[in-house]
Amino acid sequence: MATLLTPVIAGSPSFPSATLKGGTLAKKSGDYFFYSNYPEQITAEHIADSSKKVFLNSANVSGDVHVYAWHQNMIEAQGYGALHITNRGSTNLKIEVLNSGLTNNVFQDTSAWSTYFGSRKAESYFVDPGYSIQLFRQTVLHMKPYGYIAHLRITGGSARLQDVFYTSFPDDPINQAQRTQAYEEDCFRGSCSGYIYDLTTPVITVNSSNIVDFICFGKKNDGSYVHNSFGNNDMADMNSGGPSNTGGKLSGCFGQILRFKMRIKNGYASNSGEKSFKISLCGRGGNTHMLVGLTTATHTFTDPQTVKTLSDITTHTFYDFIKTDPISPGTTSEVTFFTVVPAGSNGPYALSAHY
Repeated sequence: MATLLTPVIAGSPSFPSATLKGGTLAKKSGDYFFYSNYPEQITAEHIADSSKKVFLNSANVSGDVHVYAWHQNMIEAQGYGALHITNRGSTNLKIEVLNSGLTNNVFQDTSAWSTYFGSRKAESYFVDPGYSIQLFRQTVLHMKPYGYIAHLRITGGSARLQDVFYTSFPDDPINQAQRTQAYEEDCFRGSCSGYIYDLTTPVITVNSSNIVDFICFGKKNDGSYVHNSFGNNDMADMNSGGPSNTGGKLSGCFGQILRFKMRIKNGYASNSGEKSFKISLCGRGGNTHMLVGLTTATHTFTDPQTVKTLSDITTHTFYDFIKTDPISPGTTSEVTFFTVVPAGSNGPYALSAHY
């Protein structure tokens, strides 16, 4: 089995360009993805207990649901964020929290992701018809970010999820938030089917001491395929939830779980013996953060996972995260691992292997 490394600089001074590659495959799984990142900066126009009575995102869901939210409080005072879940049906609902992590008053959410993967929650809530519960409620200081990441399981019917922000919590918060804020930025809020993306790479043949090939994922600013080896099929197709219901690709893959099956071939001479190769990740620049863990192709992430994280990486520099088992010359081996794109990162990312 491959080994998860403490991140080590692998080198490479520039970010590669990678066009569409034959053999790449993207397939989504998981029941439902509830994503709320618009507006990033919450002002008086976005508060549930104001005259506007707005919520930040809303959807009716059932089954397994992955929820992701990230915002910044800019209302000149502290406020409160939460996920409201309402039973609008006629039968009792059971809400299970299987994984969760909170971002509170810090910009990066790598800690929330680490908590999400590192522990299994065992919380269950029962909601009668016409009633609601609040999950992940947080006090948020002025100018500070907050958010939550969670895997919920909703059985017994459909529930209404609402991402809301208040200056104070009223007795009946659900009825206070009656409409969504106008949708102005593509793909920053919405929902879709599927949140785990299984990404299979073409065979990467390593036959020198240098990094020799790149698999790029995440969307370039202009939307082209120049920095996306999967033709942008690695990104969720979001329904915006806005008044016009326009959506699009979730730029950068934020909030998604990306599960890679990477195929590496030992291209050295037949008499060179077995070699172990290193798998590297690189960000395009800016405040790029990384989180990687090993997994199997069928893992659902409901058991504790070991992850490695790295913040504030050097621009356009590759970092080694994984070391493969020894691979014989001419032989191809598969390594499965998962990664996410934490808040504040500047995608796309590049994935590669070297000796």
